[in-house]
Amino acid sequence: MRAVCYPRVSSSQQRDRDTIESQRRVLPEFISRQGWQMVKPIETYVDDGRTAKAGHLDKRTGLAGLLRDAALGLFDVVVVMDIDRLTRSEDLAERGAILGALQHANVKLAAAMSGQVLDLSTSSGDLFSSLHAFFAAEWTRKHRTRVSEGRITAVKRGHAPAGRRPFWLRYDKNTKTLSLDPSRGELVRELFERVAAGESCRGVADDFHQRGAPKPRGEWNRSVAQRMIRSKTPLGEWTVDQKRALVLQVPRLVDDDLWRRAQDSMNANAHRGLRKTKHEYLLEGVGVCGRCGAPMGIRSAVWDA
Repeated sequence: MRAVCYPRVSSSQQRDRDTIESQRRVLPEFISRQGWQMVKPIETYVDDGRTAKAGHLDKRTGLAGLLRDAALGLFDVVVVMDIDRLTRSEDLAERGAILGALQHANVKLAAAMSGQVLDLSTSSGDLFSSLHAFFAAEWTRKHRTRVSEGRITAVKRGHAPAGRRPFWLRYDKNTKTLSLDPSRGELVRELFERVAAGESCRGVADDFHQRGAPKPRGEWNRSVAQRMIRSKTPLGEWTVDQKRALVLQVPRLVDDDLWRRAQDSMNANAHRGLRKTKHEYLLEGVGVCGRCGAPMGIRSAVWDA
């Protein structure tokens, strides 16, 4: 049979640890043992650090190419480490869209970990693939609940929850406490002071980038700088979970006066940069996202009657 591989890891942490490399080794070896012909290079359909959560299907470009070529009849079987690498979405429509597309293309599904080969056109293949996907989705539900409960418990005890923390804070595993990172803290204070003095977030972020300053997740850019300025975490209140209103008291980075002056300066800069339009728009230059602090864009459209 003509076979292809679909290597995938779901998180940026797994991507950074190169955990997908084991899949790049194991999947072709499995195909060889089965006596199948590998008709596409291992890199053809890869989603490295692409989540399988519901609502993010469009981000999995490797999967999109896989399903497109399946419909063209370019291969007979797709090999994954396990079925949950293909889909563990809680959205039944998304699970159906993936498995249904392979079934319609008469493409079999093989799991290298278990050695199982499922013919989705048969009753047993249909059943087992659906059950695998369902139990993977159920694990996701339970895992999310455990993580959420863990965050709530940690915050109630005054401890930092697992996961990402503010850029300028560091975590001590022994004492389970957060403290200011001296170099990163000074960098964020500099950001506040320069923005409060009238510089733009873009200008300061570009300067940090050119200086090779320690980076937050990703790169220094205007949006990152704006989120830091708009956040109240530098005032000592880290909103860990906005939906549940979980707030953790953390070391204060700036005082109220500097924080307010930075907000005023950002608002003034936003007004100076407004587009010249025929109309005045409510909240233009003032409205910001309540979650990340990014400015809200405004536009109008002309509709035919």
